[in-house]
Amino acid sequence: MASGKFPLRKWPIAAYFLYTARKGMSSIRLSKLIDVTQKLAWFLLHRLCAAITYADNALSGIVEVGETYISGSDRNRHADKKHRAILAPARRRCSACASGRCREAENVAEGCAFWIPDASGETLHGAINAHVARESTIYSDDWEAYRGLAGYWHAWVRHSPKEYVQGDTHTNGFESFWALLKRGHKAFTTQ
Repeated sequence: MASGKFPLRKWPIAAYFLYTARKGMSSIRLSKLIDVTQKLAWFLLHRLCAAITYADNALSGIVEVGETYISGSDRNRHADKKHRAILAPARRRCSACASGRCREAENVAEGCAFWIPDASGETLHGAINAHVARESTIYSDDWEAYRGLAGYWHAWVRHSPKEYVQGDTHTNGFESFWALLKRGHKAFTTQ
């Protein structure tokens, strides 16, 4: 940070704007906020994102887990490439994300999110085994890939018949994390 040819005071200001923006921050927006060029704002954003380190602590206690697909907006696609409700899962070529969230911490900082190649049972079980401590309570949705988790107490809600909460079993905090992530991704891809 100190080796740059721009004022050092720009770094903490840029970090503040980046880390407090709920939906992320584009380099164009940051350049206007801290009065630098877009190229320099892009550089700052990439250095700040690279500075974030992930503590590889296993999640424990009550952990909500899930996966999502992230793809671009349909607005700019050709008509034959747009997602249709029935064909969407088969035609969607996008990235899958998995994450876990420790419910007692009540924030995503006590969780993890990472890219996975697919949402198969083998991939999801491997991710859970790598990031969640044994004997933890895991709450998920009714995706069949989660079935058969060994070493955990596992409960799920059935989203298919519109069941979202069953006593303490829910993934609502976790779903709000995905909503924010997707809104931020959409904000970056539509600019």
